[in-house]
Amino acid sequence: MNKLRLFSLIPATLLSLSASAAGNNSFFLGVGDVGFSPDGDSTDSFSSPSFIIGGGQSFNEHLSMEGFFRYSEASDDAETYEINYYELGLSLLLSTGELGDTPLEIFGRTSAIATNIQGHDTSNGSREDIGDTTGGVFTVGAGLQWNINTDYWLRAEYIYGYANSGVGKYDADYDGLQISLGLDF
Repeated sequence: MNKLRLFSLIPATLLSLSASAAGNNSFFLGVGDVGFSPDGDSTDSFSSPSFIIGGGQSFNEHLSMEGFFRYSEASDDAETYEINYYELGLSLLLSTGELGDTPLEIFGRTSAIATNIQGHDTSNGSREDIGDTTGGVFTVGAGLQWNINTDYWLRAEYIYGYANSGVGKYDADYDGLQISLGLDF
């Protein structure tokens, strides 16, 4: 758990250091279907959506950094167990900038994410803790951003986990789609 606390300080420290740099700050909220698929789940979808909150710093129109917290929840098809995922991450984003005279941008991201996974047995109608684990996930993603105006943007993206460490049996499949609404200030 101490490793998770240490990882949680990294995004906050980097974002606060970059806050004094020239550029735009951003804040965003999002919803999606991003996370691990539990063993025994053939649907590859979550019983409830994932939620994300984050902030970032744009260094120029092509490079930015974001820190975020994501929560997601999953259960198997038979609903015998439930898993809660708490993730704290740091991303580097590369963007095309606005494409021609359009308010659209194509972007790619890579992220390092500290993950705490908590399992619960729900087979007998109650919710009993069956342990937790902490690890890391490394992801890449790509998407499209629509700059609604100079302050607000809407982003749709696909995220894929290409490597992980310390997440045990939960590491089979990490991916998903996400939609975010952001504010530049």
